[in-house]
Amino acid sequence: MWRVWGASYLGASVVFDSKIVTDALYVSGPYRYTRNPLYFGLDCYAIGIALIGPPLTVAIVALGVIALDEALISGEERRLRARFGERFDAFARAVPRIVPALRPRVPDDGLRPSLAIGLRTEAPVIALAVISFAFAIAHR
Repeated sequence: MWRVWGASYLGASVVFDSKIVTDALYVSGPYRYTRNPLYFGLDCYAIGIALIGPPLTVAIVALGVIALDEALISGEERRLRARFGERFDAFARAVPRIVPALRPRVPDDGLRPSLAIGLRTEAPVIALAVISFAFAIAHR
């Protein structure tokens, strides 16, 4: 649901763009709790699926998630820092990188979400989660 919430602010044109889009710095909804709600949501999904397997699987997936997050987010943050400078630095100091804060860390900038866009954008991830869950239950 973190991915749906985050995508409802961005839309498919940003979430699935082949290049990193840095035209805006989003400071609404889940972006007030974590700078990367889409990665956090995907991390939760990956670790949740891994929990179905043996403990070694969980460890391997967790390490893989950390490495992938670091590689992808570092590049995105360099571009955002180059584009927004001190504004991004202040945002980065206030808002956790991955694991969400328990309360909003910055004021809302007024951007309104579209749940329909969020659900449509994340439909493939939702479908994969449902299929994975059904597969796990069937093979227990």
